[in-house]
Amino acid sequence: MKNISLIMMIFTGILASSCSESEKDKTTQAGLKVKAATIEISSNPKAYDYTGIVQAQKQSTVATRLMGQVEQILVEKGDRVKKGDLLVSIRSNAIVAKEQQVEAGITEATAAFENVENNFKRIKTLYDKESATQKEFDDIKTQFKMAEARLEAAKQRRREVDEMLQYANIRSPYDGTVINKFVNTGDMASPGMPLLAIEAPGAFEVLSRIPESEMNLWSAGDTAVVEISSVNETVKGVITNISPSSKFSGPQYEILIGLIPDDDQTSIVRSGMFANVKLHHGTEEVVEVPSELIVERGQLTGIWMVNPQDKALVRWIRPGRT
Repeated sequence: MKNISLIMMIFTGILASSCSESEKDKTTQAGLKVKAATIEISSNPKAYDYTGIVQAQKQSTVATRLMGQVEQILVEKGDRVKKGDLLVSIRSNAIVAKEQQVEAGITEATAAFENVENNFKRIKTLYDKESATQKEFDDIKTQFKMAEARLEAAKQRRREVDEMLQYANIRSPYDGTVINKFVNTGDMASPGMPLLAIEAPGAFEVLSRIPESEMNLWSAGDTAVVEISSVNETVKGVITNISPSSKFSGPQYEILIGLIPDDDQTSIVRSGMFANVKLHHGTEEVVEVPSELIVERGQLTGIWMVNPQDKALVRWIRPGRT
């Protein structure tokens, strides 16, 4: 909304009585003596208002790379979890069977390697004493390398199975709070399907959007004032990131404002709360009027003014920001 850009005379009391007239009758009342004050144009920091949503700085959606039935869910929405806590278990009989096969393969490869290793040592000793031919030594050396490679391949298959088992038993990536649950026990999970949403408490930020015309006014490190009306709090903030592209956010650019709440505010601020972000850049000339002097008549807003004949009248205005 536009600010008032005139020099006005503002009264601190009731300035005049109401008047009414018609074609046949006109009634007037005597005015009251009051004091008048001159309101002048002042230069103030220019403020820009944006809206946004509070969100946790660290948040994750945990998923799996396996296809299987959800066997067990050990948490509910609102539960606090520690890093490494088991959250969801997915039926993994096929992986367990493969793990047993891999272990058997490792046992077989280990036995073969040890046998070839012993033969290699004996042939090498004989070769050093010139009691074995070059071909015999080369053959056992090749067998030794092949056995060593087969054993390493078996161990790598075990690492692969261990990695798959991690996706069968989903654990918390950090200390946090479960904010959403997308599946229930018995559901079928598929690769990439979200299972739970977790966020780390305490560190919050506001996701807002700015028009392209104001994109170059701000940079990381600029301070902000964030009003969260739902808890009636004003929190300090600082710009942490400005998206360099609006390809995925329409004609507006996403901006992140990290919140710096005090101890009391930390305990009541929650992700998902609506926020009003105020940023200042440059100056503007405005006419400031005490809010108690504003007159409201239905849908109209006005102030008492003095006309050139030293009489009071109400001038209807469109006020700017508070």
